[in-house]
Amino acid sequence: MTTLDRRFSDLVRNFAEWRCAGCGAEFYADDRGGLHCSHFWSRNNQATRFDLENCDALCWLCHDRFSRHPEEYRDWKLERLGRERFDALAERARQIIHPDISAIRARIRELEARRAA
Repeated sequence: MTTLDRRFSDLVRNFAEWRCAGCGAEFYADDRGGLHCSHFWSRNNQATRFDLENCDALCWLCHDRFSRHPEEYRDWKLERLGRERFDALAERARQIIHPDISAIRARIRELEARRAA
């Protein structure tokens, strides 16, 4: 995991206010091991790796359940995003891109500033 991954992961958990999006359990900012940044489309997918709509703050139990039952994760994600946004995310995930690290850094800085405001 890179420094950018860690910063982005923290952003996902911060935007979720350290609450599991699956079960609603609360966590503390120093308990990163209990609350994960779950990528619906794998983190290996560069097109959606740093996409907030692709990621959810999930406790390790919900993350494990969705990992073992991808069809359940899909249905849950579809319900959360709605058909239009889910389909747009799927389309982004199908794109083959080479990551622009400078653009990713700038986007993370922008999200961090938005979160701090």
